[in-house]
Amino acid sequence: MVIRRSCYNKEDLEEAVDRAYEGEPFAAVARSSSAPLCTLFKKSDELQAAGEITELRRGPKPTLSAEQEADVVAWVAGMQRAGFPVGPSRVIDRVNNIYERLHATKTAQKIARVRNMMEMDDVRSLFHAITKHVVELKLSADRVFNMDETSFMPNGMSRKV
Repeated sequence: MVIRRSCYNKEDLEEAVDRAYEGEPFAAVARSSSAPLCTLFKKSDELQAAGEITELRRGPKPTLSAEQEADVVAWVAGMQRAGFPVGPSRVIDRVNNIYERLHATKTAQKIARVRNMMEMDDVRSLFHAITKHVVELKLSADRVFNMDETSFMPNGMSRKV
């Protein structure tokens, strides 16, 4: 099912909401204006709550900020002034490089490095904490499980998180 969106501007919408506030029924306003009925209801509630009608961009937020987009525009203009005009594919490559710098692929930390960061005091404090909990909870020896490390692979090939 395709949802058809009406074409109306902010002035038309404000005029339609004003007519509805003056006492004209919402359905009659929707029939005579380009704004749909559900939009009139939503914007009238928004006008009552916030005191103004805000116009938001549909869809997800842009990946690049306005400052980054301005940098790309300045780069294109600078290249053109220097006599090296850039085509659409070059601009897309530039934006993709910026995106990759912002959202770099995270790599996993090697287990050996994490184990090297442990010190003897940390191991002792962990042992004392576990011993304290065993005594407090009055755990018996039949609750000891086999904790071998045969399933661990310290030299894993995957580096992506």
